[in-house]
This record gives sequence, C-alpha cells and structure tokens, in this order.
Amino acid sequence: MRVALKLTLALVVGIALVQAAYGWSRIRRESALFEEDMRRDHRVLGKALAVTLAHVWSQQGRAAALEVLEDANIQHSHVDISWVGLDGVGLDESSGAGEPAVRELRAAAEAGREWARIRNGAADEDRLDTVVPVLVGGEMVGAVRLSESMAPRREYVRTSIVRAVSAAGLSVGVSAGFVLVLGFWFVGRPIRGLVQQARRIGGGDLSVRGRSRQRDEIGMLARELDAMCDRLAEARDRVAAETASRLAALEQLRHAERLTTVGKLAAGVAHELGTPLNVVLGRARMIASGEVVDAAARDNARIVADQAERMALTIRHLLDFARHRPAQRAVTDLAPLVEQVQVLLTPLARKRNVHLRLETGERPCRAFVDAAQFQQALTNVVVNGIQAMNGGELTVSLSQTRRSAPEQPDRPPREHACVTVTDRGPGIRPDVLPRIFDPFFTTKEVGEGTGLGLSVAYGILRDHDGWIDVRSEPGRGASFSLWLPMEGP
Repeated sequence: MRVALKLTLALVVGIALVQAAYGWSRIRRESALFEEDMRRDHRVLGKALAVTLAHVWSQQGRAAALEVLEDANIQHSHVDISWVGLDGVGLDESSGAGEPAVRELRAAAEAGREWARIRNGAADEDRLDTVVPVLVGGEMVGAVRLSESMAPRREYVRTSIVRAVSAAGLSVGVSAGFVLVLGFWFVGRPIRGLVQQARRIGGGDLSVRGRSRQRDEIGMLARELDAMCDRLAEARDRVAAETASRLAALEQLRHAERLTTVGKLAAGVAHELGTPLNVVLGRARMIASGEVVDAAARDNARIVADQAERMALTIRHLLDFARHRPAQRAVTDLAPLVEQVQVLLTPLARKRNVHLRLETGERPCRAFVDAAQFQQALTNVVVNGIQAMNGGELTVSLSQTRRSAPEQPDRPPREHACVTVTDRGPGIRPDVLPRIFDPFFTTKEVGEGTGLGLSVAYGILRDHDGWIDVRSEPGRGASFSLWLPMEGP
C-alpha cells in the first residue's frame, strides 16, 4: 500500500473516531439536557397547579379544585394531568407501582418535594411521570400527576444522530480528499521520483538528480541521494582510472615478459638461421663465380630463394610473437596457433636436445580468443617445460571435451578445448605446486627465469574464462592443461 494512502487511511480513521466520540458525547449531553428540560417544565407546571388547586380547594372545595385540574389537562394537550388521592388511586393506574409508589409519594410529601420517574408505557413508549403533593392547611390532600411521552426526546436524539453522522461523514470525506491530495503532492509524488532515481542509479546511470526543493525529510533524503550519486560517480571514475592503469601495467608486464621470451628464443633462432645462411652464401658464391651456369645456376638460385623464405618465415614468427598489439578476440581455430608455437620454439628446444611433438585431433577446435595472447600463454608453458628438461620429448596435444569449470562445479558442463603440455622433467615438488602461478616465483637458476611466465599464462587463460590444470609427480615430469571454452561470446 502506498504511503500517501496509508497516511490518508490513518488520518481518516483518527478523524472518524474523534467525530464518533464527540458525537456520542454530544448526543448524550443533549439527551440529558432535553430530559432535564422536561423535568423542569413538569416541576414548574406541577408546583403552579398544586398552589392553584390548594387555593381553590380551601375556598371552594374538592370538586372545584378537580374541575380546575381538568381544565388544565385540556389546555396542556401534550401532558396528561390527573389527580392522585391519598390512597394512591390514580398513581397506581398510571405507574403500575402499587403500594411502593404510594410510600414514595408520602415520603416525598413529608420532605416537601415532588416525585418524578421515567417508566415504560404502552408499546414500549417511555414516559416521564411527575407527582407534586397538594397541601391544604399544611396537610396533604392529594397530588397532581403529570405524565408526558418521551417520544419527542427520542425523535430529537434520532435527529441529532443523523445530523452528527452526516457532519462526521462530510468532515471525514473532505478531510480524506484534502489529505489524499496533500499526501500525493508532498509524499507520493516525491517518493515516486526517488524510486525512479534509485532504479536508474541501480542501472548504472549516476547522472540523474532529484532536484527536490522540499525542506522536509523527503527533501533531505533526495539531497543525500544526489550526494551519494556524486560520490559513486567519483568512486566509479577513480576505479575506472585505477583499473585502466592496472590493465595497462598488466599489458606492459605481459609485453615485457614476451620480450624476455624473445630474448631466450634469439639464440636458438640465430642458430636456426646459421645453416640456411651458409647454404645461401655458398650457392650465391657459386653463381657469382660462374661455377654453375644455365640450369645449374637456376637450381642454385631456387635453393637460395627457398632458404631465404625459410629464414624470413622464422624471423616473421619471432617478430609476430614480439610485436605489441591491442587485444582482439575472435573465434579462432587453435590448431594453427599451436603449430606456429611449435615452429617458433623448435630452435630453443633443439639447443636443449628436446624434441617437440604435436598431437592435434581431426576435428577443429575453435575458441573465442585473442590469438597473440593465447600463443603467449602457450609459449610460456612450453618454454617452462623445455627449461625443465635435459633432453627428451615434450608433447603438445590438442583435444576437446565437455566439463564444468572448477570454480563453477554446479553449472552444466560445456564444450571446452584443451591444450596439454607434457614434459619429462623432474616434476614439481608438492610444497612448490600451490605457488607456481604466483608472480615472480621461480625455482630456476638466476638468469634463467623471471617468475612471470606461468603467472602471465594463468592471467591470460583467466581473462578468456578458462583455467590451467597442473598434474605432477616428482621425478616423472609435469603436465599443464590449458582449458578454453569453445563457444563464442
């Protein structure tokens, strides 16, 4: 239920209760006043008749007094006026009280006061009975009884109730409408504006402002919400700047690590270029000296071109690996990327008497990756395996399977590409295994590693929603599995 409606209902209920209490109190008071007026009228009329009857009784006798009483009864049509004898005749008929009523009458006369009470008449009609003693020569000779219906009072009370209910209903209706309009204008409308502002803030729009001019608590809340937007915007800009700086630093770190790897590969590449350079030099001298002519010269020239292309390809692979380029992800077949890494690292592997063996499946393994970053991650893992071996065979295999990510075991399995690098080195000690992906952690000799290769590879795989599994037994080598989701973005 809305706040404005709640306030309206609360105020309406409160006003209705107050009006009801006031109306009930007023009706009771007016009913009591009406009854008191009737009693007072009875007393005044009864005493006047008692004095008149006493005078007539003493001067003209009982019969004349009763005739005066009968004339008074005719003149006052709204009141029944009758005579009550000392034996209670007239009183008993009118009140149905019998002997107790006579005793009450005598007691009232002896005390010099009138006697009045309300009784139930015919058809449940309440009547006010008043009996005033008539004293002649100090002795009570009878009493004047006045009996009047209470129907006017009941009608007056009913009319008062109708008026009170009508006034209360009108007051409640006007108050409800007034409060509802004010509640909507000063509570409902500003709160809806705050709700819309909060929703836009939740959606990431921190430019929205409430611009409330109210000087109450809602206005204070709106101004605090605006101030919160300013602080959130500042914090977002600060976080964005820090994130950009960290990403730039991370990219520079990856590039620096890539250049470090290039330095490691340079010696192997130089050795790899030595043989084709010697072939090119020898064949070129033969052509220049005229030792070979015609068809033989053409064959030697073709050999020179083949060797030059071979050297250019080797250098191009090295330059592609070293070049710093912005990240560009696309659905890419991983097999050619793995083959390029094999070609690039073959010279380094030969220097350490390591043979690189590549195993790719028949089906293409496509993943949404940045080719250069993936090659860097794979190169770091393969170089780590080559450096851990003193000769032997290092296997790079490419496969695909369905499985769930280790960090999300409850999610349904999805298709993943897996590149597994298995070396025949000494393996990884159990106490070292949890730290191999920590930055700058290395077990190599000084000058052989920076401690960033596996850390950078782990970060690249994580950025691609992948991960790296490691299995190792001391003395039996290690196996690194690089997992990447095969679906697109």
